[in-house]
Amino acid sequence: SSPGTSLSSYYDYTGCVAMTNLVYLIYLRDGRVVKLQVESYYDPTKQESCNSTGVSPPPPTGSGNVRVHWAFVP
Repeated sequence: SSPGTSLSSYYDYTGCVAMTNLVYLIYLRDGRVVKLQVESYYDPTKQESCNSTGVSPPPPTGSGNVRVHWAFVP
């Protein structure tokens, strides 16, 4: 079993790596805040298939490519 981390809930594994769409707030040392969302593990088309059907897409060639979306909170 893997160790738990603060961001470990960004995915759900039920046959493929499905995104939970959770948004995390990261508090920086200088007082600013960043919102972060992990958008995908697979390429966007395969990720959408996994998220909507729970069916694993054909295995990617090479490593997973995690895509994140982030922005400073005003």
